[in-house]
Amino acid sequence: MPATVDAGWTQKQEDGDGVRAMEVVVPECDEENSMSCKERGNWHFKRAEYDDALSFYTKAIKLNQGGKSALNTFHKNRAACYIKIEDYDSAIKDSVVALGYNPNDSKALFRKVQALELKNDLAGAYVECKRLFQMDRSNKAIHQMITRLRDRVELTHIQERSTENKVNKMFDIAFDTKKMDKGKKKIALNNLIYLSRDDAGAERIFQEGGLNALNELLQENDEEYSLPAIRALDGVLGNHKARCHQALLIIGHEKIRELLASENEDLSNATMSTAHRIVQSLKSDVDPIVRHMNETVLPEVSNDLAKFYNMFIDMMLDRQVSKYGRDNVLTLLAKNVPRDDVKGATNERVLKFMELKGIERLLSLASRTYNVEKSPVPISPNTRSNCAVCLAKFYDDMGGDQARLEYSTRAEKYMKALFAEVNLETNMRAMALITTCLSGPFDVGYKLLGAPGVMESMVAMTSSEEEEVQKAAIEAILSCINKASNVTFVVENGTALLKEIYKNTKTDSIKVRALVGLCKLGASHGTDVSRRVFAEGSTVKLARQCRKFLANDKKDQDLRKWAIEGLSYLSLDADVKEELSDDTIALSALYDLCKSIDKSCTYSVVMTFVNVVNAYDKNEDPLDEMKQLASFAKHHVPEEHPKDTAECAAERAHKLLKHGACAALVNLTLQETALLTASIRELISRSVLAMSHRSEDRGMIIQQGGVKMLMGFAREGTVPGMRHAAQCVARVGIQTNPQLTFPGQRSLEIPKIIKILMHIECSAVQNYEAMCCLTNLASLDDEHRRRIFKEKYIHEIESYMMEEHWELRQAATELMCNMCLYSDTVKWFEDEKYDRLKLINLLCAEDNEKTRLAAAGALAIMCSASEKICKRIRNCCKSWLQNLSYIALDEMHEVKHRAMVILINVITHDKFAAEEIVKSEIFDIITGYASQKVTATPVVVDLALDILQLLVTEKFVEETDNAIPSRGNVFTGTVDEEIDEDDHDDGLLA
Repeated sequence: MPATVDAGWTQKQEDGDGVRAMEVVVPECDEENSMSCKERGNWHFKRAEYDDALSFYTKAIKLNQGGKSALNTFHKNRAACYIKIEDYDSAIKDSVVALGYNPNDSKALFRKVQALELKNDLAGAYVECKRLFQMDRSNKAIHQMITRLRDRVELTHIQERSTENKVNKMFDIAFDTKKMDKGKKKIALNNLIYLSRDDAGAERIFQEGGLNALNELLQENDEEYSLPAIRALDGVLGNHKARCHQALLIIGHEKIRELLASENEDLSNATMSTAHRIVQSLKSDVDPIVRHMNETVLPEVSNDLAKFYNMFIDMMLDRQVSKYGRDNVLTLLAKNVPRDDVKGATNERVLKFMELKGIERLLSLASRTYNVEKSPVPISPNTRSNCAVCLAKFYDDMGGDQARLEYSTRAEKYMKALFAEVNLETNMRAMALITTCLSGPFDVGYKLLGAPGVMESMVAMTSSEEEEVQKAAIEAILSCINKASNVTFVVENGTALLKEIYKNTKTDSIKVRALVGLCKLGASHGTDVSRRVFAEGSTVKLARQCRKFLANDKKDQDLRKWAIEGLSYLSLDADVKEELSDDTIALSALYDLCKSIDKSCTYSVVMTFVNVVNAYDKNEDPLDEMKQLASFAKHHVPEEHPKDTAECAAERAHKLLKHGACAALVNLTLQETALLTASIRELISRSVLAMSHRSEDRGMIIQQGGVKMLMGFAREGTVPGMRHAAQCVARVGIQTNPQLTFPGQRSLEIPKIIKILMHIECSAVQNYEAMCCLTNLASLDDEHRRRIFKEKYIHEIESYMMEEHWELRQAATELMCNMCLYSDTVKWFEDEKYDRLKLINLLCAEDNEKTRLAAAGALAIMCSASEKICKRIRNCCKSWLQNLSYIALDEMHEVKHRAMVILINVITHDKFAAEEIVKSEIFDIITGYASQKVTATPVVVDLALDILQLLVTEKFVEETDNAIPSRGNVFTGTVDEEIDEDDHDDGLLA
């Protein structure tokens, strides 16, 4: 019977006499007539053009013709559209309106239940479904729905009850006012931390008054309870804005300040995380990007944020703040004052920070870092690096030359004030300030360096008899060599000075700094061996001295930190790389540095790894003709060291991994600090990606915890950094079982993470590895295929199936084959507006065996799952018979099997196609397999016999034909069972 939209709750398309669909004719619509608009909407809906259907149903509702009955129909039809476009709230509203016109309309109620379930409101959906069941007890679809909902609600209740019981039990122990065992109380609080990290547990703790209870523990000022309490609080807050606001009202700024300033490092770090969540929630309320969504910004929100910024500025120089608290304050400033999005927001926060004299306080703190132990305010070895990061971020966020000039002027004024006092202490503070600025906002530091008398003072201080003065001056000189443009000047004027200091001083702290200066100069030629500054072999000797300092466990942490900084420059030399990768003692000492509390060496350690494994960007080798031309024109041609080839780098990466290099890098990232910038994340991602070059090494990356770190880096950072991290994640996903590599729910996050690798700007290797990883994921189950489909990969996969490079075509076709196991992919191919089947059909004739196998597999899966696909095979392209004959005669038995599956389904569902198959050479191929004249597996032979039996049954061939083999008098055909559609199909209209 012809398809209709008003005939019932099922839609069936039958061909009748088998006439094929003609050219699509858009029905006429009188837009002043509501019923005409409704019919046009129905037409668009059947074609999956939901936005157009939505527009016409809305017009029909606005015209308001036909009374309550018509409006009931219009609203429930529009609800079906909203469900399709996943706007479930609007679907519920329209269903409620439709029920208002007719409370007994089971279809409108069905729509509401669907929307509630898809919105994950299972309790509400179950209540409404029970009401729907009372209306229509005989409907099979409703029976299935109520059973499914009941099971899901019961499972949810079990989980909630379980979480609820756990939370209540922990509450009874942790917050009992009576005296009880402290050990049990501490265990209960630690269990609350675990529960708070789960969404259900965090919600239950919040609902049970957990914020007030945790605040009471914090007010007791017992660090034994304060630490687990603040960690549990951090878990409960998560990224939930309302909870963050409520927590601030309960706890208050002063308590947060007190905890942040604590001498207990863990307590201060945990408080920093909590404070960051609260400030982020406040920023989202007042940020100009989102202000247009809600013009009425609450005054108290803006005041709370201002209080935090004032508090952080005040804490920078507060002597009551611990060194851990000060570093955490700098981290909070670096993360929350500059803009997150330079294009979309204003820089009012950083300008306000400068107006409140925050820059001067930051410069004052930076100037006190020349001696950690003698500083009037407690500071750590990380403080200088944290100050440099803050100063650099604020300078970059100034937004214009005028603001940057004001910034530089303030820094210069502060430095001149220090030099004006004319004493060694203020001179050392000035040197420390210059060093910090040269490590952070280099333009500002260079301007300070160029001020009258600064260089002369620096050189004079190097000859001082006091160690502290010498250290401050040498560190400032070393900072000058951060840019290649300054190296020539220092080589000409400072090399002799550094050599003299290194030879004559007997103090290790001065000697190692002079050594690092020589290392910087020795590495200024980069990887170009033809431009060495020192004599050949000098860099290797310098590196050996650095390794002696590094490997000597009797030396203090500061000396070893400077030694690794020297190696970070010298490791550009291939000979140095080879020796370092073979020196297990030095590598062990390097890894120990990564585990230490002092993270100021992060950049040096990471750069050493980047250099050793050649993870930096390299220019392509010029052609020999270009080299000859450059030589003739007397232009310099860079020369690569013979030990810097890709094979040598891969071998070095293997050695580093074998000794735990990836685990060392993971240790550097365990604590969130201002030093862990987006650029550092990118460098780490580059290093681990280079280490994953060999497939046999990828298992070590998994063992050493690299996957979890890389997944975090792939979500946030610079675009190249996210791509490198995502590529490494994809690589390990190819090599091993994804469910073992990404345990728990992590494997479901991978499609979103590696989506960045499918971009057209990515390399072909990145595209290929992403698709291979997705192919593995798509082979697991429907949930993973759903995630891939939801991320809208399907169009990109299709485009890569048309790529010129055969490996990209193969990877895309294999991925599409696995995706065809998902019902929505089959529906996507069923869309008659596009010739998507044509590409799959053409790929069946591809030369590459794996591509052919995958294309045939995709077609076989879809033909087995969809009658529409079977009916469209004949019209998808002119060469469809020829392509099917190719795979039917393929040398691979797996391809033959797929061909037989396609043929039996096409013959079953399309009589016209069956006629053409009988008249073609495919019939001879089938007969050959059935008679076993052509080599084939038993499965192929059985399928060929089934096809012949089907053709006989359908009268396409005569049973008496001697050319047709048989199984005696018995033929067993395979015909797909026809499954009646449920009355309550979720896409049908009134």
